Amino acid sequence: SQIIQLFGRGVRLKGRNYSLKRSTPGERPKGLHLEKLETLNVFGVRADYMATFKQYLEDEGITPSDEILELNFETRPNMPATRLKTLKLKDGYKDNQRLGFKRVYFPELYEVPADFQGKIKQPHIK
Repeated sequence: SQIIQLFGRGVRLKGRNYSLKRSTPGERPKGLHLEKLETLNVFGVRADYMATFKQYLEDEGITPSDEILELNFETRPNMPATRLKTLKLKDGYKDNQRLGFKRVYFPELYEVPADFQGKIKQPHIK
């Protein structure tokens, strides 16, 4: 699991805000088709990474097995007949609407409020 995790993390270079994560549909600008760019498609160009990885394991003294174990599990839908209840905002209260509660002011990390100017010493940041 750790080996696969390393491969997965190494493929997606930076991700959104260097988080190694894809953006959600709500965060993406419309029309740029970022979901296509954020989807990993592995093609056959220099597709010797598994052979290279096996060679690395052998160099470390680990003998990789060529045996493939395939497990088939029966799947059954077990969702309840009734729909799950969810909360939903009334029209007009969503983020960008008239009564929405989206934050419009983002304070700086070390910003001193106007009420405390002169009472609190400004932080010395290099």
